[in-house]
Amino acid sequence: ALSISLTYDNFFIPEDGQFFVYSNDRNYVLGSYTSENNSEHSKFATQPVPGETIYLEYYHPYGNNEDVSINIDGVIHGYRALPGVNEMDEDERTAGACNNNVACPEGDPWANEIRSVARTLTQGWLCSGSMLNNTSEDGTQYFLTAYHCIEDLQPAYTIFLWNYQASSCTGSWGPSNQTVQGGVLRASSQDIYNSPDFALLEINNTLPESYNVYYSGWTRSASFPQAPVGIHHPDGDIKKISFDDDAAFGYN
Repeated sequence: ALSISLTYDNFFIPEDGQFFVYSNDRNYVLGSYTSENNSEHSKFATQPVPGETIYLEYYHPYGNNEDVSINIDGVIHGYRALPGVNEMDEDERTAGACNNNVACPEGDPWANEIRSVARTLTQGWLCSGSMLNNTSEDGTQYFLTAYHCIEDLQPAYTIFLWNYQASSCTGSWGPSNQTVQGGVLRASSQDIYNSPDFALLEINNTLPESYNVYYSGWTRSASFPQAPVGIHHPDGDIKKISFDDDAAFGYN
């Protein structure tokens, strides 16, 4: 395996407990995960660790009689190099030439919207999506993505990766440690062939302020944009921005 990631169907960390996941050489460490990562549905996922050996380590707080539960129900065998986890040559990156690093001047007018976009990883499947504001403006963590990104998968295992982007226009690397785990499906198209391909998730864990996430706006207008702009992670690569000179079309 080039990488291994895990899903857990019964995950509970007692208060002051600490859970770590790391690679064989100890150079790649995830955690600590704590009681802040617990959820009502008790599901959890940890992002891929490079290599074919993975270590799990748990520290239980002295004097705490609560039981810990770290029950693995899925092991995802990474058979291809994964951006942000494995070292990759340029010829292994498959993002099209029309995609510009978001740090390029072309991205400047969209600086806020760029901050709303994250890469998702759900049981081995990579996709993109964006945080959305709502009319109450109450900070509910709604995340818009495509239904095909979670079709036949469990959003509770989705890992949201923020700010995975280069700091320069020509860079090919970005930090991959700003994550939150788990989402609940609130609305979706269900039928991507006869209706818009969308899924609205609500993220479980609170997004840290240090991630500097922006909540993008939306409109009910039936008019299509004349020059669409896409901000995404093509094939899981660092965050990119691309432009379309043709008017969009779709469903009313």
